[in-house]
Amino acid sequence: MNLAELEKIFVQSLSTLYDEQETKALFRYYLEEKYHFSSSDFLLPAEHIFRLDEIENDVVALSLGKPIQQILGYAYFMDWKFLVNEFTLIPRPETEELVEWIAKDLHKRTNELRVLDIGTGSGCIPIALKHLLPNAQISAIDFSAQAIAMAKKNAKYNKVEVDFFVHDIFDKFPTEKKYDVLVSNPPYVRNCEKEAMHQNVLNFEPETALFVADDNPLKYYQRIIEVAKEILTAEGVLYLEINQYLSQEMTELYSGDYEYVELRKDLSGHYRMLKASNQKNNL
Repeated sequence: MNLAELEKIFVQSLSTLYDEQETKALFRYYLEEKYHFSSSDFLLPAEHIFRLDEIENDVVALSLGKPIQQILGYAYFMDWKFLVNEFTLIPRPETEELVEWIAKDLHKRTNELRVLDIGTGSGCIPIALKHLLPNAQISAIDFSAQAIAMAKKNAKYNKVEVDFFVHDIFDKFPTEKKYDVLVSNPPYVRNCEKEAMHQNVLNFEPETALFVADDNPLKYYQRIIEVAKEILTAEGVLYLEINQYLSQEMTELYSGDYEYVELRKDLSGHYRMLKASNQKNNL
């Protein structure tokens, strides 16, 4: 079978989910990642030997909306590869921007930082931060034992040391250990926003890591404020990924407890990140 014939199968099978351009890009990505095709391979009209049964299964899964990252078993986040499954969110580009912001702020700190990631999922945030801030002590929690198991695998895969443990944010935190930085990408998508989301997110990624009730969409952020009062140092700082539609509400919420609150836009021009501290020049 040549590539043109295989590409036609992809385009026809996925026409109800993606436009032709998106499907062709997905086709190339699939072959590059799974079969290690290079750019030159796509220029050659030669026949190729494929495992058609495996490809057919993957195309069926894609046609049902399963994310390509779950089919491959991994996703890229910044410069690193992360294992993913149905128990963890697939890392997003917006979260990369949050990590870049944190690393840029903190790289000048000479003392050993203690960082806690709340709701870590695949572990992409703390693992990336450990790469970028190797002298920091990085810890991370998640209520899901399955997510923590995957995060630990990712730390081992990426050859960094992060202290992962299972903990529900709404349970009491041990107060004997203090942190200089709290970071979180908690659930923040309101149920009313589901209609605008692709089915590969709705059907294949963990709902508990994504959605919040319409009548209390900031409950995780309210809880983070309470947690910070117990475990964040007086000079500490919070970094949060937020719902772009609730940036004003987030500013008002955190301004009640923090003197300095900064919003930051992502590359798409939406307010998706927030930083809060009581020390203007603490970084």
